Amino acid sequence: MSKCGDGNSPNLRQEAEWEMAAFLKATAEILGPHSRSLAADAWLRTLESLSWPASDHRKFFRRVSIQAISQIASNTTSHISLTNPRGIDRTYWLSALQSGY
Repeated sequence: MSKCGDGNSPNLRQEAEWEMAAFLKATAEILGPHSRSLAADAWLRTLESLSWPASDHRKFFRRVSIQAISQIASNTTSHISLTNPRGIDRTYWLSALQSGY
């Protein structure tokens, strides 16, 4: 992963932490709390695989989340049981995750 010049700035770190926290929360709501380590690993691996942009880091971190959930969805197997958050149909979420919508 190439680093940007202000890679250690507190604001950049805070943006990354906020995005990852939101990603982990959303993933746990869809796949259940047992999925947090899987989600964290996917997010960090995706972060490390991408080149840092010169600007718009918030958009970059969102891209990390989108690619990480795409990776998880493409690797989802039958041993991951989906929770039913707020009465939402599980089939819808699995379909949405797998199709990217």
